[in-house]
Amino acid sequence: MDRDLINVLVLGVSFMFLFTSFQTNGFIQGPMIDSINHEYGKDHYGANTFVSMCLIYLIFSLVNWIAPAFVRLMGARLSMIVSGVTYILFIANFLWPQAWLLYIVSMIVGFGAAIIWTAQGYYLTICSNEKTMGRNSGLFWTLFQCSLLFGNIFVYVYFKDMTGEDIPHSTRTITYIVLTIVGTIGIVTMFFLGSPKSLRSEEQDDQQGSFDVLQSIRESFALLSTRRMLLLCVTFWYTGIELSFFSGVFTTALGRINTLDKDGGNAKKFVGLAGMIIGIGEIVGGLIFGILGSKTVRWGRDPIIILGYFVHMISFLLIMINFPPDSTISETVKQSAYIDPNLVIALISGFLLGFADSCFCTQCMSILGTLYADNSAPAFALFKFFQSIACACAFFYTPYFNLYIQLAILAIFASMGTLSFVIVEWKLRQQNDQQHIN
Repeated sequence: MDRDLINVLVLGVSFMFLFTSFQTNGFIQGPMIDSINHEYGKDHYGANTFVSMCLIYLIFSLVNWIAPAFVRLMGARLSMIVSGVTYILFIANFLWPQAWLLYIVSMIVGFGAAIIWTAQGYYLTICSNEKTMGRNSGLFWTLFQCSLLFGNIFVYVYFKDMTGEDIPHSTRTITYIVLTIVGTIGIVTMFFLGSPKSLRSEEQDDQQGSFDVLQSIRESFALLSTRRMLLLCVTFWYTGIELSFFSGVFTTALGRINTLDKDGGNAKKFVGLAGMIIGIGEIVGGLIFGILGSKTVRWGRDPIIILGYFVHMISFLLIMINFPPDSTISETVKQSAYIDPNLVIALISGFLLGFADSCFCTQCMSILGTLYADNSAPAFALFKFFQSIACACAFFYTPYFNLYIQLAILAIFASMGTLSFVIVEWKLRQQNDQQHIN
């Protein structure tokens, strides 16, 4: 098997294990913190999941400006290993719940996230070429999003017989011990990442061993000053808003709508199931776009982005009619939805959210790896900067804006992000056609 393909598969497997831990926590963190607050009292604990998420993505966004310098200093593999440890620290903090500790490790993992995703983007790019970038992005995305499937299968099976409105202390402890162990396996897997065959020794020397923060910032600003990157940043911003919605807001709101559980009146048991369905949507999308990677080169990326746009619009409509508007701002839902909340519709909405997210994210990685193959680290850093700052903003306003306002914001930025991406893709296609003519 091709060495670069093996590297992409190992990269995907390592992220699958690490983010089985982190992304599973993202779906259950809201209900977990609600339960801890009910057990210990808000005066003793008093943490807020949206404050934690906001801190993560705020630090994530700021550190992205200097992340390429860290990747140059340590190299892609070591950068991912060291950054992976910050994720384990974040997960393990729930074994000793303290609000101040949660907020500290939230900032630490935000720092690590900026480094690991910049390193991942660079490593994926040097393992790919123009013909394989679409395939490799799809394969990585599929393996990465298997984390949503496996982690949430565990949560659903473990939580399904739970009674009462809260998650017991013993259940929380076992859950986070398992997630910590699984995340550690992901870090160990990263040690098996090899050197890409396309990376010559002199290139490796250039990319590793220097640490110039100012150079990193200058390179990022130089890219940001181009019309092409400015247009793509609108799409990046949208991916951040929708990331916050499906990874934290959607499942937290679902867990508060106890009328979804016709038997015991505890919808928190369905959070793991919803996360699993979102993961299936992500995996299906990643598989399709991985298998059709060669076709994407010929047809362009814009049809996939447009498909993701319409799928997102359908999911937003289903959520609007199925979820009460106060489910995002109140732990006790008092308002009514347009229809009686239905679990099947909620799960269909989750699948569509996952599938549409894979449309946007795989094509963003693909276009960056194609356009900036020779300067991928700052390009991916900008992607993650705008995605994470948008995510932080969304988590900040979530406790204050009801569901309908948040869906309206999503719809507006989805339209803007889709249009800007299509413009860039069409311009790129025109340039390629002109080169072939000449």
